[in-house]
Amino acid sequence: MSSSTWILWGLMIGLGLFAGTLGGMFGIGGGLIIVPFLALVVGLGQKESIGTSVLALTLPAGIWGAQEYWRRGECRIGYALWIGLGLFVGNRLGALATGHFSPSTMKKVYGIFLLIIGSYYVFFTKPTKPKPAAGIAPAASAPKGQDHFPPDMS
Repeated sequence: MSSSTWILWGLMIGLGLFAGTLGGMFGIGGGLIIVPFLALVVGLGQKESIGTSVLALTLPAGIWGAQEYWRRGECRIGYALWIGLGLFVGNRLGALATGHFSPSTMKKVYGIFLLIIGSYYVFFTKPTKPKPAAGIAPAASAPKGQDHFPPDMS
């Protein structure tokens, strides 16, 4: 195997570690980290970058992170299952939709999306107080109020 192959593999593992770490921290990864990196640094096309990211995220990448949030009582399984159902269908719809747009249009739409999201976080979020550590749920049991399905949407 050539040294450039090893370098590329190392780069992909590093990208996965970086995106996984930020994904675990902020719930992001594919669209915000992996796609731009593959397009700008590796040189893949926009649609190829998106397809590669979706495939990488299809693997059970978030299991460990989700387990830690569950252990601390910081996730809602009912919400996650409903979101997962939407993701299951939405990923297919999104993949079909990209077939109707040029790579140039995809880049512009993506950039506008990032500007809108970034602007919201910069200008419209208020500081919050951290929760006290005493509220941590034991690892052996489901967090209070989060063990029912369908979820209470109130």
